[in-house]
Amino acid sequence: MRALLALCLVGCVIRPPQDPTEPPPTGPPGDCNRTCFAGEVCARDHLCHPADDVRSIRAEWTVRGQTANSASCAGAPNLYIRFEASDDTVGYSPVPCRLGLFTMDKLPTTFTQVELGINDPDGRYGGVTHAVDAEGHVAFDLTP
Repeated sequence: MRALLALCLVGCVIRPPQDPTEPPPTGPPGDCNRTCFAGEVCARDHLCHPADDVRSIRAEWTVRGQTANSASCAGAPNLYIRFEASDDTVGYSPVPCRLGLFTMDKLPTTFTQVELGINDPDGRYGGVTHAVDAEGHVAFDLTP
């Protein structure tokens, strides 16, 4: 499977120590895994968040009610997906339609919506946005 291209990257923030006698965390720039404090997770937005504030989101889709596969996706073989918070987005393109599934781990719980649409270089096709449910799932039925 081809590597997916990130559409939106955000730099990692190093916060001051919680205890003034504790030295600040260190690590190469953008390497949150080495800069987060204990109990925090380096999320896909490249920021450190408390572990309880991070989850996986599983987006699934069908095409006109049919399972996504090469035949049902013939009209739109590549999609884009965008995970949205009120002040941030993380997206990928191209996403092969035939997969019918895209899982994003380590997203802050502030990401509450997912947009899925046809990857069209002319930008003629808008995506559809749905809210993520309490279990971290979102389902789409595409009609390309």
